[in-house]
Amino acid sequence: MAHNADWLPARREDQLAMARSWLTALEDKGDVWHVPPEEETALNSLIENAGYALNSAKAANRTAESTAACQTAFEALTAKMRFLKTHYFLKPPLTDADFASLGLKTGDTKPTPIPRPVNQPGIKIIRWGPHSFGFELFLAADMGGGDTERGIRVYYGLSETGAPVTGKKPLAQHLAGGAYLLSGPPLTANDLPNSFFTRRKKDLIDLPPEASGKICHMAARYENSKGEAGPFGTMIQAIVP
Repeated sequence: MAHNADWLPARREDQLAMARSWLTALEDKGDVWHVPPEEETALNSLIENAGYALNSAKAANRTAESTAACQTAFEALTAKMRFLKTHYFLKPPLTDADFASLGLKTGDTKPTPIPRPVNQPGIKIIRWGPHSFGFELFLAADMGGGDTERGIRVYYGLSETGAPVTGKKPLAQHLAGGAYLLSGPPLTANDLPNSFFTRRKKDLIDLPPEASGKICHMAARYENSKGEAGPFGTMIQAIVP
């Protein structure tokens, strides 16, 4: 596995603990750091949602829906954390002590530029299960960007078998468990409504039972630690077991 230099913890419990420490710090110094009150309110709401979703996903009676809801909740929470760090946790006005209180390394007044990814990943389905796919990610187009040192965002969306191609961007309708059903096949990977970030070479898409028999369209692209994405790899599709 590639070395992970990202500041965000890998475990969801640790991500939640960091977010809560940020909220405490913002309640004390949000005004000094010029963080708008609505950002603090949004973070608090996302923390509550993620905490509830994590407890549900870890419960003995957890379901595919609760697992998917947990994934969605933490995607939203970590996206907000990356936004706050990029836009407000800067030196100045933050001091070295402030960065330490946030669980972050000392801010750099001249940060090293992080290039946007240029390589393209591919997806290969390697395992089928009830309304789920196990897949493998690989480097499909090497443009010399070194993107294997970063993570990959996997996009997916569902459509009915036999749905006609209209030549227009399909509409997305909520199905269940955080999944969305498209009104027709996607024209491009930009039409895929669901996504999640992974650093694994092999991972899993766990869909709600209602997805069985439908077509799942998938594509991926590399993403750097700033959340900037590279070009999409080839889109694939498979019928959901």
